[in-house]
Amino acid sequence: MKELYSDIEAVELIVGLLVESTGTGVGPPSMSVMSAVWLVRGLISHPINSPNWWKPSTFGGEIGMNIIETASLKKLICLNMKNKCYNMYIGFKTPNNFVMKNASSKDAE
Repeated sequence: MKELYSDIEAVELIVGLLVESTGTGVGPPSMSVMSAVWLVRGLISHPINSPNWWKPSTFGGEIGMNIIETASLKKLICLNMKNKCYNMYIGFKTPNNFVMKNASSKDAE
């Protein structure tokens, strides 16, 4: 890179993002920060989040709707692994004190 660019300010944005060190995260920090807002906005504003869209015709019929209704974290992970999660626990737990500490009175009813 030093041979191609005499100064750090000369590096183009895309090149800089692609060669940035990932550090401890999944991807480069700049890429994560730049894409996070866009991704969240896209997820929230997508029409699929409207209750009116949650019907069999949206998902290709009853078979597609059944796949959506029976989806789980375990299925998502296990169906994408070679050993299909044989003898593995797949899930997550929230500590009880966290749930009770952050629950509203409405949730407790």
